[in-house]
Amino acid sequence: MFKATTKCTVQASYSVQVNYNVSITLHGNSGKVLDATCDCKASAMGRCNHIAVVLFAVDDIILKHGHHIAPTSTLCSWNKGRKNKRDPQPCHTATYSKKMKPDRIIHFDPMPDQHDDS
Repeated sequence: MFKATTKCTVQASYSVQVNYNVSITLHGNSGKVLDATCDCKASAMGRCNHIAVVLFAVDDIILKHGHHIAPTSTLCSWNKGRKNKRDPQPCHTATYSKKMKPDRIIHFDPMPDQHDDS
């Protein structure tokens, strides 16, 4: 199961100097909230307004930018070798051919025509 965790700091609505740490864990495929915590007093049962603000922000980001996977979350695609077309099979069923040498090596005569006795 793929999980996505979001951690952030949310500013309190009544005071600028007070910040709350919010952590939300979502199911990667369905987006269902698996766990949500906040440092505020009203965070019993994970239903404070700070958690709701973060969920709305995540929803807004997904609507604006789509479901793009980060390059660091994907498999390496730049160091892969080319795909060879291979057909593995047992040695006794495979047939192999020998490369023939060129004719110029087979029919080469080192003696010049003027020294030929025939």
